[in-house]
Amino acid sequence: MKKLKRKRIGNLKSKTIEKNNTRKRLQIIDEVDTEFVLDEENHTSQEIDDNELSQPLKVETVLVNTDDAVNKELEKLIKILDENSDPAAACTIKNNLITALNYPEQSILMADINLRTKNNESALSISAKHGFANLIQFLISRGAEKEHFTNEFQTPLSLAVSHNHLNVVEVLFEQWISPNSHTEPQFLHLSPIFNVKSREIAQLLVENDAVTHALYNNKNQSPLTIACQNGYLDVVEFFLEDGLDINHFDNDNKTPIFYADANGHHDIVNFLISEGAQTTSRLLFDNFKVQ
Repeated sequence: MKKLKRKRIGNLKSKTIEKNNTRKRLQIIDEVDTEFVLDEENHTSQEIDDNELSQPLKVETVLVNTDDAVNKELEKLIKILDENSDPAAACTIKNNLITALNYPEQSILMADINLRTKNNESALSISAKHGFANLIQFLISRGAEKEHFTNEFQTPLSLAVSHNHLNVVEVLFEQWISPNSHTEPQFLHLSPIFNVKSREIAQLLVENDAVTHALYNNKNQSPLTIACQNGYLDVVEFFLEDGLDINHFDNDNKTPIFYADANGHHDIVNFLISEGAQTTSRLLFDNFKVQ
């Protein structure tokens, strides 16, 4: 890896160098008095000037941090930020992250690490959505806020849960946060417990005080109903073990088994019947398709 260092601290720039017929663009942070190229493989350095800079053929992000897992996730996040609909904020977020990662001894203002796009997305919330657990751990260590809402009323935790990133959920719970942040009725359907896709995450949420009982979305559907609708058998099993009502009626007088059948989740239908789900009287619906 080759690193350009320059004089003015904190200003991210791009420079392109050509060596051995390969052109590379390096993202650099201004730091020292002399502009030079450090060849880490050969442990040598050489001064360069602007005449040596040319158009890039290959783009690299220079990261000094030795944690390879964090570096790789930051490189992925930078690509995501480059495509963000709020390029100005995304660019600043990117610069702040590279500064924080490359220069851990420098104090980074919490306002910088928590800077958000016009959609109220932070580096942490975007990382949670994409499963960057190592980067999230680093961001939290630098003061990133774990509990905040995007304009779509998603939190980092709800994004991690809805995208089934167990490792991110585990990191977020290392220092406890509430899994019950969505208290307004119109947003309850975005609560993490309504969007679990695996038993492991459901278990982790409940172990960290997620409410499951007497919790209903704006259609009066329980987390069990949603799990049946979405076809997650292991989550259905977990919610039944947790004591949720197998025959709960929503506002349309439909129970969990109706949604499982309507969406073709016959394994769940059969499981619910084996656990005592009613299929007669009000629960008997047209074209019941148990297989």
